[in-house]
Amino acid sequence: MRIQELLSWNAFVVASEIDGKYLKVAQNLADFLLDNFYQKYLQRVQIEDQTSQRAIFEDYAYFADGLIDLYDATGHKKYLTTAQKLTDEAIYNFWDKKNFGFKISNNKRINNNKEIYDGAIFNANGVAYSVLNKLSTRTQDKKYQQFAQQLLLSFSTKIHKNPSAYASIVKNYSDKQQGILANTVYAYDGRIKIQSSHNQVILNIEKSWHINANKVLQKSLIATQLVSDNIKTINYPQEKRINLGFSKEKLAIYDKEITLNLPKRQEIYPCQIDFTGL
Repeated sequence: MRIQELLSWNAFVVASEIDGKYLKVAQNLADFLLDNFYQKYLQRVQIEDQTSQRAIFEDYAYFADGLIDLYDATGHKKYLTTAQKLTDEAIYNFWDKKNFGFKISNNKRINNNKEIYDGAIFNANGVAYSVLNKLSTRTQDKKYQQFAQQLLLSFSTKIHKNPSAYASIVKNYSDKQQGILANTVYAYDGRIKIQSSHNQVILNIEKSWHINANKVLQKSLIATQLVSDNIKTINYPQEKRINLGFSKEKLAIYDKEITLNLPKRQEIYPCQIDFTGL
C-alpha cells in the first residue's frame, strides 16, 4: 500500500493542534511541511517520501492560516513571514482580478471555479478571508485589508441570500465588526499583541514602543482603557513615569508586557471590547 499525504489536510491539522499540550506537535508538523512541501514552490501531495503536483488554492489558504496561528502561539517570526509569502503567491496565482475572490486552481485543464460553500470544514475562500484580515493587523502592509474587502464583496449577494452556507466568512466579518476579542489580536500593524484568557488580558508591546497608561498626567493625552458593557471592574498595573525628548513633563506609560486582571466573577467571554488610546 502506498502512503499518500495531502498538504491541505496536514495544514488543517496544524491549526487544530496549536492549543495547549499539542503546540509542539503542531510546530513539528509545520516544520516538516515547510521542509518537504515548500521548496521552489508549494506542492500538494507526498507519496513514498516524494512530493509532486503543484499546490492548489486550498493548500495555500489552510497552510497560511495554520502558520499565522502558530506565530501567535510561539512568537516565531518565520511562521508569519512564510504565511505572508504564501498569501502573496496565492494572490498572484489564483486571484480573480475581474470579479474578485480566489479560484480553486489556475490550471485550465481542471476545475478553476471558486470554492465558496462551507462543508465539513470551512471553504478555502472563507479561510482566506480570515488570513487576509489577520495579516492586515500583523503586518504593515495595507493591501491585505483591501483584498479582504474585495473578497467579501465578491460573495456579498450570495451571502445575503443564504448566510448559513458561508458561516466562515459571516463569523469572521461579524467578529471584526463587533470588536469581539479572539484569543490573540494585534494593534498598530502588529506592534502590540493582545492575548486574552477568561480573567485577564495581556498586552505585549514591541521594543522601543510604549502606550499611555490608564491614567494620564496630561489632559491632552488619551488614556489606555479596556471598554466593555460586560466588564465593570478592571485592575490595571502600575504605570511607569518617564521623561521623553518631546515633553518637559513626565509621562505615564506602559511598555514591554502588561497584564490587565479581572475579578474572578467576571470573564472576557463572550464579550465585545475595545481599547481607548490604541
